[in-house]
Amino acid sequence: MTGTKLLQTAVSLIISPLLFLINSSCGKNDNDDKESPVITLSQPLENQSTILNGDSVHVLLSASDNIELKNLQIELKTNSGNIWFSAFPDVAGKKFYSYHKHYNPVNLSGSTSLTLTVTTADKKGNTASKIILFTVAP
Repeated sequence: MTGTKLLQTAVSLIISPLLFLINSSCGKNDNDDKESPVITLSQPLENQSTILNGDSVHVLLSASDNIELKNLQIELKTNSGNIWFSAFPDVAGKKFYSYHKHYNPVNLSGSTSLTLTVTTADKKGNTASKIILFTVAP
């Protein structure tokens, strides 16, 4: 075997196992992702009763995933099914996303029960949902 061939073989024998170790230790494989995303709702709180006095409904939440988020849907509706707002923030490719908005309800004639529904999915299709009920009044 020539010196060049011997050197190439030696380098190949050293580098191949190193590449395997690097690839196998670079974190979780997307194909093995069985972990659902996590939704954290900070505002409003479950069963919270808010008197608006010209204020707004404060929505504060976050979504996270161990690998990568794919989508997020946020919907606020009355218990009779009227949708006050829905949002679809662009979370694709992110591991963490924070959402913070203020919504001013209109035409409130009295105490109104609302449902906030948040649903998210990760790149692999694992999903998570949170639903909370609360009340607002003018």
